[in-house]
Amino acid sequence: MRPERFDAVPNTSGADKAWTHWKRTFNGFITSIDTTVQTVNKLDILVNYVSHDVFDYISECNDIESAMVVLE
Repeated sequence: MRPERFDAVPNTSGADKAWTHWKRTFNGFITSIDTTVQTVNKLDILVNYVSHDVFDYISECNDIESAMVVLE
């Protein structure tokens, strides 16, 4: 259930479909590890699964919720 690295840049063809699929895969992954690991920094996990181009958009976010809003 581990997601691939998300590398779709906004405003490119198919980015919305890629995001929708990746987000569901990522949320499933987080849910699966959240039950086995008590202390999970979800923002750090998110950063690990996005490309450096996508990271530029969320580099100043302090939590996963704000990062997901930016990516949304």
